[in-house]
Amino acid sequence: MFENLSERLEKSFKILKGQGKITEINVAETLKEVRRSLLDADVNYKIAKEFTNTVKEKALGMNVLTAVKPGQMMVKIVHDELIQLMGGTHVDINIKGNPAVILMSGLQGSGKTTFIRKYAQYLMEQGMNIGILENDYGAVNVDMMLLQDLMGDNCELEMISGGCDKETHRRRFRTKLIAMGMCGYDRVLIEPSGIFDMDEFFDALHESPLDRWYEIGNVITVVDAVLEENLSEDAEFILASEVANAGIVLLSKAQEAAETDIERTKAHLNKAMESVHCDRQFGKEIFAKDWNKLSDADFKKIQSAGYVGADYEKKDIAEEDAFQSLYFMNLTMPVEKLEEKVKQIFNDKECGNIFRIKGFMQTKSDQWIELNATHQNITIQPIKEGQEIFIVIGEKLNKEKINTNLLGTQTPL
Repeated sequence: MFENLSERLEKSFKILKGQGKITEINVAETLKEVRRSLLDADVNYKIAKEFTNTVKEKALGMNVLTAVKPGQMMVKIVHDELIQLMGGTHVDINIKGNPAVILMSGLQGSGKTTFIRKYAQYLMEQGMNIGILENDYGAVNVDMMLLQDLMGDNCELEMISGGCDKETHRRRFRTKLIAMGMCGYDRVLIEPSGIFDMDEFFDALHESPLDRWYEIGNVITVVDAVLEENLSEDAEFILASEVANAGIVLLSKAQEAAETDIERTKAHLNKAMESVHCDRQFGKEIFAKDWNKLSDADFKKIQSAGYVGADYEKKDIAEEDAFQSLYFMNLTMPVEKLEEKVKQIFNDKECGNIFRIKGFMQTKSDQWIELNATHQNITIQPIKEGQEIFIVIGEKLNKEKINTNLLGTQTPL
């Protein structure tokens, strides 16, 4: 089930070696190691705790046969429970029908996390239990900071992070989904880009045991209303692959865009479809409205959007190959100075083709601010808490030149 889990469990069972009988003490010691093994394998804490509690109850309530050693009996109990955890024939998952998976796609910095936040709040207001899976493949995770205050009885956040290879990250991603499948969520919001394209993710959800625990709900793609026009060929492909299966395309910051900008973005998306030999052309699926003014009817429209099984020409290009991200830590300066430097970076062509600069900074008054900047607009607003980091996203980035403009001597990660 989990990478290296069998080896770790074997070490846990050595505690019972040579013991004449099962007792509360040796069971507690063994299950402490079992729980630690499950947590190391990225199993949700609540699932791991429930699992070990069930094993403990069965172990202490069982009359151990004299011919069976305690260690062997514990191995059998844990084995049987793991089979049920993996969706064995006797498993009884306590959920009200299969949770619908909502897939969020879109280019880096397009506004996916901002919308996830708004959508999760809406779903919780409807009485739903929400799980959010944040994908932090090969990057410093800023987005989790924007979602922290959602956590509570009706919303849990899970994250996969680390700079491991893509296949290992995919296995960890799948392991998280297995654990989340048993938490009783009504909706699970996932942003899988960088790890799976939509077709690959659909295939993963049709594998056992995920096929019995989830159903595909929506594919929602977020696109900046003022889409960058001068994308490279690789970036155009990533854009096309992100929107191809969308049931609805949400334009971020539509209230700040002129009608001509929105029409240009629509034309750009349709041209991207043509570039990958996809017959799909966007019209009514594109939704342009201020997200702060979304009505109940708007959310219901988004909720019922579904997805489209579009065919397009595939290329072996990943998002991290088409885009670059530079990270700057522990940046401190007056807010007015920050805005000035950000403008300077966007205007300096030697810095590269910059799409977005975002992140957090703590001011001298110990207040946190959030920066979200594009060529068209710079937004700086207070936030409850943050992480001292700024991210520059774009193509052909010149880190030395950005260094000079932003910090003088600070070195990006």
